Amino acid sequence: MINLDFPRPKGMTDAQWAEYSKKMISVLRSVTPVKTGRLRAGWELTELFPHEATITNSVPYAEYVNDGTPRMGPRNMTGKALRQITAFIPPQQPKSGNIVQRGMRSLADIMGFK
Repeated sequence: MINLDFPRPKGMTDAQWAEYSKKMISVLRSVTPVKTGRLRAGWELTELFPHEATITNSVPYAEYVNDGTPRMGPRNMTGKALRQITAFIPPQQPKSGNIVQRGMRSLADIMGFK
């Protein structure tokens, strides 16, 4: 089982947040390897809060495919999805200076992806 808790990037409207969360599931499904389709179909948005969302895959072997085992290398579905979803984060306008894109970089750091 995999549970992904991720924070809402700053500057997102409620509509953008809902769309972003759905897009995250779509991206996760697209990078999930397929043998029977069960693992790919297992991704679901289980909780959507104003400042956080949880995406879950309750297929028993999901964690092994994502993280690998001593006999099988990791597929890193979650890391690939995090890198791809970055393009969907609206840029943030700080009070001074250039536009800075934040959100997934800090999310990737929080979740341990580099």
